[in-house]
Amino acid sequence: RRGRSFSETAPAIPARVAFRSFTPQKLVRRALIEQHGLRFPEGEVRLEDGIFFSRCYLLASRISVLADREYYLLRGRGDGSNLTARRKVPADYQASVARIADNIATLSRGPKMRNVLMAELIRRKCLRVYAPHHFPHISPALREEWLLVHQRFLTRVATPEVQALLSRRNRERCIQVIAGNRDALLVGGEPAAVLSS
Repeated sequence: RRGRSFSETAPAIPARVAFRSFTPQKLVRRALIEQHGLRFPEGEVRLEDGIFFSRCYLLASRISVLADREYYLLRGRGDGSNLTARRKVPADYQASVARIADNIATLSRGPKMRNVLMAELIRRKCLRVYAPHHFPHISPALREEWLLVHQRFLTRVATPEVQALLSRRNRERCIQVIAGNRDALLVGGEPAAVLSS
């Protein structure tokens, strides 16, 4: 039960709630898979679960949660050979985030849903990199890689309507990433103070 996303059975949940979990422990009706030709990306692809399930969530007529008993027993790999255990390569990781964003852009039912889901994606898959306990502690070269890929991505998808749905802290981080303001991001996403004598 540790780490559960959902604790109660629900006959129907909105896509924005389902988007909190892209892990592969889901049951998908075969009819939905076949009707839309849904397939996991082949090869070593970061966030392959998110790419697949974002499409499932957006194409499904209903998303339900079953939490009355345990349906899966998960066993982790001790050898660290799975892709998730390896260091993220910013360009590769962000390419997968962009594929999820494309699913949101093309399959959402209206601009309200699209903006809500895009804000959630940005919060979870981009802006966490800039948390004060993380960003200042990675190498300058890696910080630059993340900033460049996120700057391109957020310039494209973080519209004013999407930014308005972010928390104040994340909205400020988003603005600083788009502006390429490295100094502000190193102090937690807030504008750096300028002192004069």
